[in-house]
Parts: sequence; C-alpha cells; structure tokens
Amino acid sequence: MKNKKGVAPVVATVLLVALTIVLAAIIFLWVRGFVSEQILKFGQSAEQVCDEISFDAAITSGEAGGFILDLTNNGQIPINDFDIKKQLDGKSEIERITVGLDKGASQPVNIRFDSGLPTRITVIPVLLGTVKGGGAKSFKCADSLGKILDVPQSWE
Repeated sequence: MKNKKGVAPVVATVLLVALTIVLAAIIFLWVRGFVSEQILKFGQSAEQVCDEISFDAAITSGEAGGFILDLTNNGQIPINDFDIKKQLDGKSEIERITVGLDKGASQPVNIRFDSGLPTRITVIPVLLGTVKGGGAKSFKCADSLGKILDVPQSWE
C-alpha cells in the first residue's frame, strides 16, 4: 500500500466548524441588507401613518421668476419636510424643503428652479419618526402618495 495520510479528525472538525461560522456570517450580512430599519410614528409604522396624511399643494407665480408652493396640511399628522421631485427632459431631481406643517397649518414656500423649468413636480411628504433605540429619523412617504403639479411654462 502506498503511504497516504489523511487529515486528523480533530483538525477536520475544527475546519468544518470554522467554515460553518463563516457561511453563517455571510448569510446574516446578506439578509440584513433586505431588512429595513423600523421607523415609528405614534407607535405605528411610519409607512402606515403615511396613508393617513392629507395635504394640498398648489404652485403660483412668485417674485423674480421664482414660484410659490402653497402647502396645507388637512390631516391630523404633522408633516416635517417635503421632497420636491422635479421632472425635466426625462430626468428627475429631488430637493428636500423643511417646512414643519402641524395639523391644519398652511405655509407658502418660495422655490426656484435653477437647473431649468420643469414641466411637472411631485410634492412628497416626509415624516419625522423614531427608530428603535430612541433616535429620530426622517421617513419619506411613497411617491404615489405625493401631489403631482404641472408647472406653468408661462403666466398669463
């Protein structure tokens, strides 16, 4: 018989345990990327609270070529910020404006379109919630919950 030696059973067991731990760590990190952080507002998921938001938005002419975005919170949920999604030439750009609209409040906001006049904007509410562990974090509601406004290309 030829002189063949195998791996000792103890070494083989240690290698298998180490390989299992490494594979478990890789799978854990991979799965963690799919699970998002839970943001709460009034003890509910911020995503559920977004469905209860009621607001109006209108765009009017402003000073020196700017525009005024009139925002009104019609619901019972305070809205911290708004994302303004500008659509121009097939591209979109998002700008966050901090407004802080309490229940029933309204506020005009001056906006400028420095990179060109968009044909349409979408106004999307952003809530301020809490993260498990105590910190505050913004939560942008789904684009489908936003108000779509056509931007007049000229004022008559």
